[in-house]
Amino acid sequence: MSDDDVLRDRFRSHQPDGADDSDDAYDTDDADGSNMVDVTKQTKDTDGTEQTSVRERKQEAMYLRPEQRERLRNFYDELDGRSKVAGEGGLAKNDDFYEAFVAFVIDERREEFIEYLELDEL
Repeated sequence: MSDDDVLRDRFRSHQPDGADDSDDAYDTDDADGSNMVDVTKQTKDTDGTEQTSVRERKQEAMYLRPEQRERLRNFYDELDGRSKVAGEGGLAKNDDFYEAFVAFVIDERREEFIEYLELDEL
C-alpha cells in the first residue's frame, strides 16, 4: 500500500455521511505530475493584480458525467502536449487551463453559451 493510499484512507473516514467514497473523487491518475499544486505565496502580476496560489483559492466543484470528465481531461492533455511541443513547458491544469477555460466562456463566448443553454429567449 502506498503512502497516498494510507492518507486517502485516513481522511476518507473523516468525510461527512453521503460523501463520494469512490476513487474518482481523488485524482490520482496524474503520473506526469501535471496536477501538482503551486504552493507559492501571493505575488503581484505585472498589471498590478494579485495572483494567489492554488491552495489559497476557494474550490468550485464540478460534478461531471464520466464521459464529460474524460473529454475535459483529453482536451487538457492535448493542449498541454501542444504547449510542451512548442517549447512552452506545458500547461498548469489549475493556473492555466481551468482559468482560461472559464474566462473564455464568460468573457469571450458569454452570449453563445446563453444560447446553447436556450436561455436567450427568457
